[in-house]
Amino acid sequence: MRLDRKIIIFGFFLSFGLFSADLSAEFAKCRILKKQILDVKRQKELDRVEKLQARVLSGQYKNKLATVYNYLWAKTRQGYNIEAEEGDVVIARLNQAGKDLQGNVAFYHRSDKLILLFLVFFSIVILIARGKGVRSVISLILVYGSIIFVFLPLLQKGYSPVMLAALVAFFSTLMTFILILKNRIKVLAATIGSLAGLFTAIIISLIAFSMANITGFTTTEGRALVMFAENLDNFNLYNLKGIFIAGIVITCMGSVMDIASGVASSLLELHRTDPGLGFGKLFRHGLSVGKDVTGTMVNTLIFVSMTNLVVYFMVFRIMKTPFLRFSGFKFIIILMLYGLISSISLVLTVPLTVLTGAAILKIRSFKYLKMSVIAVTFLVSFTMAHHVLAWIEPPDIEFYLHPLTRIYHNRDKDEYALANVIRGKTQDKTGISVKISGGTFKGRTIQTRYSGGKDGSIKPGSRVLLWLERSEREIKSSLIIDQYKFYIIYYLIGLFILLLCLVNGKTGIKVSVSLILAVYAILSIYTYCIVKGVPVFISTIIVASVTLCGIVLAVSKNKSMFKITFLSSLIGVILTFIFALIIGKALHINGLSMESFQLLNYYNAHYNQGAIKNIYAVVYSIVVLGALGAIIDVAITIGSALNEIKLVKPAIRLKELFRHGMEIGKDLAGTMINTLLLAYTGLNLALILMWSVTSTEWLQFFNLEFISVEITKALAGSLGFLLIIPVTSFIGGLVLIKKNS
Repeated sequence: MRLDRKIIIFGFFLSFGLFSADLSAEFAKCRILKKQILDVKRQKELDRVEKLQARVLSGQYKNKLATVYNYLWAKTRQGYNIEAEEGDVVIARLNQAGKDLQGNVAFYHRSDKLILLFLVFFSIVILIARGKGVRSVISLILVYGSIIFVFLPLLQKGYSPVMLAALVAFFSTLMTFILILKNRIKVLAATIGSLAGLFTAIIISLIAFSMANITGFTTTEGRALVMFAENLDNFNLYNLKGIFIAGIVITCMGSVMDIASGVASSLLELHRTDPGLGFGKLFRHGLSVGKDVTGTMVNTLIFVSMTNLVVYFMVFRIMKTPFLRFSGFKFIIILMLYGLISSISLVLTVPLTVLTGAAILKIRSFKYLKMSVIAVTFLVSFTMAHHVLAWIEPPDIEFYLHPLTRIYHNRDKDEYALANVIRGKTQDKTGISVKISGGTFKGRTIQTRYSGGKDGSIKPGSRVLLWLERSEREIKSSLIIDQYKFYIIYYLIGLFILLLCLVNGKTGIKVSVSLILAVYAILSIYTYCIVKGVPVFISTIIVASVTLCGIVLAVSKNKSMFKITFLSSLIGVILTFIFALIIGKALHINGLSMESFQLLNYYNAHYNQGAIKNIYAVVYSIVVLGALGAIIDVAITIGSALNEIKLVKPAIRLKELFRHGMEIGKDLAGTMINTLLLAYTGLNLALILMWSVTSTEWLQFFNLEFISVEITKALAGSLGFLLIIPVTSFIGGLVLIKKNS
């Protein structure tokens, strides 16, 4: 049995406000004056239709009266309904029909609430970080200005996505560090270190995407971009590989900037403390500082990238899909690449920044300026060459269907196995010859065919994922699903752990083990609890507690630090869940604008007896999981610093300890506010690009639910780690003072 394709197609288009869309129509705010229920007995798919009399509040039809229809769906589509009462403001798509102004309800009105939410967020940042917070907010505006007004327009004109991402990264890091760090040596060291780290992300991405033969067309964003590109005759959008690599660069940009600025500042302070330190000693001390920072920062990007992955895991768990089949999906590999490549570049940024900073501090002239110019020139020159990777014509596949619609569900007769291609398709059309390398039929050679395109694309020596329909001990039929490329993930995991251990030593081993256990807890325990119907909040707290224990134990130096960090992080988790719940309710978020939640909603209803009672709450839970790494990072940094201060000054009082914690928190707030925002922007870069291609109206964009979901993830998570700054400072003071007593 296959998933009802109509539901997936319907949900996809409706999610982006493109169902029956007229791109020439105007989106406007409308206040409902009167509501009338129409008779729709003949329309089985509809629950009811509301005829609304509304006054237009924006746009060219401002202050005019309009007749707006609101279609409310029945059964499985109820999650897409927009419930509105008299006096409410909604976003409507309007058309002038003769003398009458008519339209239909398109979205909830969210943009004004989002503006208020950003103002609250910026106010809290400025309240905690003061002057540095103001500069951080300005730098964040500059970063997003470069993405919206430079990156996206030039990308549509055919420039290389990777080149543009590199230029945006250069501009953003330089402007941010000039505003925040001020000192020119720190600015240069942090800028070059950041760019070097991002450059490694580009190189690793190019290698990984090429080895895995990933084009991006198996993702929602890829299929959507190609469809719209065909309609708009814009063939510059077919370089999906470049777009996804650019997304990885933007995803890790905030974290890389954060860690580079911290290491550069520490190096300068070490140099000022003892100007006689040689290059070697300065490098070793700087690397020692970087170890402490890396041990906590690597969690952030891993957890952020898992927010999109964990929902698909729930779908696979419901369908009891074998791991071999799951690992064969290219879109799963892409989601994993985001987190792994970003984290690897983050680890490499530490030694690269230390090396650059130590070299600059020991050079007594301004020759290091030439070094920075050469580094940037080389980076841009390399990425310019990537422009040749653009597609010149669309590939011949179905873009509108998700790969999960092709899952074979007969678990009693189906089997998946890896196989090696012995011979490609021959002239006599006997099919592809493969030798099965695992499973029930290991060692058997069979003739089969390829399901994903032309058989000629499968070459001898390729390793493929094979679907087998068996009858007792015989193979009734078989099919090559795709080339098997998941081994790239194993390589990158190995590289990540190796680099983490080389940079962090024994702590790196502990962090690696705790991170593996944390990922297992989320993808295994958490998804199991949710699928079995355990309340979402309880599941979240259980898994968050287990994850916190593992990671905090790995980096804590004593019991006091463990207590401080664990309690503070747990409070941060609860606060983040509350923020997500409040923001989600205010913005009318239910998650069904996102493809992964559409699939989960369908499979839960049809294959899981509706065990997940509140799928909407899973959205808020995902927000918490995405922010978990940043929360732990802030709690550990402040807790560790307070512990050291207490050792230096045993007689210190609670009030003074709290003040020191808040001072440390100011620096963290100033540098970390862009971490989650840029991470979620990079993860959804292709979707943002799709909007910029299909519409020119900001009102439409900021009222889309999927935009509100991503903003909620970033801002609720950021508010969570901002507010645990005073929480950790207070708890740290209490625990350390009590210990002394």
